[in-house]
Amino acid sequence: NLVNETELQAFFSFLLGDYSKSTQLAQTIMDWRDVDSMPRPSGAERDAYIKAEMLALPTNGPFREIEELQNVMGMTPEIYAAASPYLTTHGTAQVNLNTAPVPVLRSLPGMTDATLNRILQMRSQGRRITSVEAIFPTAQGGRRIAGQLGGQIVINQINARATVDTRQLELTITSRVGTQATPTKLIAVIANNKPQAVVLSKQW
Repeated sequence: NLVNETELQAFFSFLLGDYSKSTQLAQTIMDWRDVDSMPRPSGAERDAYIKAEMLALPTNGPFREIEELQNVMGMTPEIYAAASPYLTTHGTAQVNLNTAPVPVLRSLPGMTDATLNRILQMRSQGRRITSVEAIFPTAQGGRRIAGQLGGQIVINQINARATVDTRQLELTITSRVGTQATPTKLIAVIANNKPQAVVLSKQW
């Protein structure tokens, strides 16, 4: 719910390797979320869903759960299965540079292959990333890495979306009384507020 069209496009493009399809998905997701009824060039609003005889219509609001993505026009079961492990509708949407998977890192603003490789190289060497500036040698007086966008603007953009610590954890517990019973799911977002953890939200 907090990522923009460019970030969605970058995420799906990296995940699928298909620029056209990723553009369509980014725009249909944005059209599902926004409050207007004007479709983007590759997007879809209410009329397109009705014409396609789809069972669900855009809510013109935030996604309550990731499962709702399956109702977005252009989303296939295969794409949903590939994308859903990296997405959530809970928490602050901060991306941990030390632990985030590659498709999530690639969606960050200003992220290039060179910057991504820099992060992965630091990880593989066992070096902890202590700040966004640490992944940009020029910010520390070093030599610029070819293919890496630099400057304070890019650093500020990533700073707004990234962190170097895991401060929140989403915990999902699914249980059922018997094999035929409908499963019950508890989703809790836990914040590491020292000296103790705090449950920020719970949803059954």
